[in-house]
Amino acid sequence: MNLREGRIGTRETINVIGIALLINGMFSIDSAKAYANGNSTFISLPLALALSGAAFLLICYAIRRSETVNLHTMLEYSFGKVIGKIITVLICLALVSLVYGPLVNILAYLRIMTNDASSTAVASFILPVMVALSWMGLETIGRTANCISLLFLLSIAVIIVVAADGYETHRLYPLIGNDVSDMAMFTSSGVFKFLPPLLLLLSLTGGTQGLGNAKRSGLIASLIAFVLITIIQLSIGLTYNYTELQRMSIPFSQISMLTETLGIRFDRFASMIWLIGTILTCSFYIYGSSFLYAKCFNQRDIRPITICIGTAAILVCTGSDNISKTFEWASGLINLIPDLGFAILLIPLAAASIVAIVKSVRSDKKKRNEAA
Repeated sequence: MNLREGRIGTRETINVIGIALLINGMFSIDSAKAYANGNSTFISLPLALALSGAAFLLICYAIRRSETVNLHTMLEYSFGKVIGKIITVLICLALVSLVYGPLVNILAYLRIMTNDASSTAVASFILPVMVALSWMGLETIGRTANCISLLFLLSIAVIIVVAADGYETHRLYPLIGNDVSDMAMFTSSGVFKFLPPLLLLLSLTGGTQGLGNAKRSGLIASLIAFVLITIIQLSIGLTYNYTELQRMSIPFSQISMLTETLGIRFDRFASMIWLIGTILTCSFYIYGSSFLYAKCFNQRDIRPITICIGTAAILVCTGSDNISKTFEWASGLINLIPDLGFAILLIPLAAASIVAIVKSVRSDKKKRNEAA
């Protein structure tokens, strides 16, 4: 079989998942919605990540308790093969959809950095690398994440510290301008962004050297991302008020443009690191969705589906403006999917975990009765 899984250690796993969570927290926000009536992202995004982490721990326990190997085998154990495969396909689609937001936003940011070069010209240098990384598999993605993780953290830390002189607490007001229903919707959308990478980790337990290592790595990565995303969103709110943020596609990148360290435009350095992180994250999603598809439908080689998904991502991202104008209803549907993330992913996965735990408890009880 050619599933390109390989083996990666704890440090590589933490780096891959941590970068993926941070990229989703930095480059996947719809500013027009998130800052429509105020700034609450420093509450809703960390809360979404906390909910995703809690779901991750519940699913880990269900997999261990039911003595299954990974996520997709646990789903089949809980609901049977047909429903289990359907939920696995939903996870694949969630991973594929997560490629769109960060990639389109980083391409738009790079267009500004390259004096308004066309999307196709910028993408032609970037997207083939993404497909190549996906083709090479998990081990290559993990080793690459290991190389850039410290630089990625440095790019965030320097911008937050250097921009601190311009922080003003009054810019956070109104502190919670959005009502409860809006907060719930933003949190649900955040769950859809943060949960799939953690679910993918639980599907790649063979490559991450077991469930225990995957659980530990995912928990550490989530804690690190929780702290950094909270600090990033607070720094954004302290630098710009919500009316200014509504017009920014990537607010944190605007802060980077204000920073100058030792006479150097630090945003140039940060943009390259974020670009590599985005390519790495999208490669991880493409590889993961291909891997799950291959496992779900007993395919022995992930390379054909990897090329198909990668090519589709290139076509959609380079033609995103035309697609939005031509198929407005489709664009609206794509934007609606993350808002329904709670119902699409969290509810069926929580139900599957509970069913797996109950079935395993009953099975253990039956074995004890037979032994007695």
